[in-house]
Amino acid sequence: MYDELLFKSPYHGTPEYYYNQYLREHQVKQNKGERGRDTERTKTYRAEWALYDTNGYGREFDSIAEVQKYVNKVTKSKTYRKLWQEAYESRKEKDFGAIFRGTQVSVAPKKRNGAGNAGIAYVEQNHIVLDTHTGMNEYTVLHELAHCVGHPHHGRSFRRTVVKLTSRFMGTEAANALKVEFKQRKLPYGEPRKPKTFDQWVAAKARMENIRND
Repeated sequence: MYDELLFKSPYHGTPEYYYNQYLREHQVKQNKGERGRDTERTKTYRAEWALYDTNGYGREFDSIAEVQKYVNKVTKSKTYRKLWQEAYESRKEKDFGAIFRGTQVSVAPKKRNGAGNAGIAYVEQNHIVLDTHTGMNEYTVLHELAHCVGHPHHGRSFRRTVVKLTSRFMGTEAANALKVEFKQRKLPYGEPRKPKTFDQWVAAKARMENIRND
C-alpha cells in the first residue's frame, strides 16, 4: 500500500476516506491477481502459447538434472537476485520466511506426466515441478522461476519479471516477441502507474463533477 500517501484513520465520508479507497483500488488494478482471484492467468497463458508459435520456447532439456543446472545458473545471476529482492520488499510482511529460503530453487519431475500444467511452482518452498513430456524447455522453466521470485499469480509484476528473465536468458528477440503477445491481449508488463496525489485526485474528481453538471 502507498503508506506515504495514505491518510491515517480518516472519518467515514470525508474526502480523505474516499482517497484511501482510491489508493486501494489503484493498487489492485496495477497488479491484478496479487490480491483475490488470478483473473489474468488465462490471457497470460494464451499469450505464451502464441509465443511458441512465433518464436518457440528456446532450449530443450534432456533431464531434470540438466534443468537443475540451468536453474542454478539463473538463480545465481544478478538479474534474478535483483528481481527477487524487489519482490521480497513488497511481500516480506506476508512471507518473512522468504529471506531465510533465499533464491535457490529445486526442481523435480511430475508424477503424472502429460496431464495438467507443463510446470508448477511452489513459491513458499522454492520448488518447481516439471512435466517431463511438455515442460522441459527454457521458457517454461523461466515462467516458473518468475513465480519463485515472489509472484504466485499472473499479474503485471509476474509478466514484468518473466519478460526480464526471457530477455536476459533467451535474448531480446524472444523477449520482444513475448511483449508483442502481451500487448495484443492488453496485458501490461511494465512498471506500475503511480497513483494521483491527494490534490491531483481532488482536482480530477472536481473536473468529472463539472463535466457531469454541464
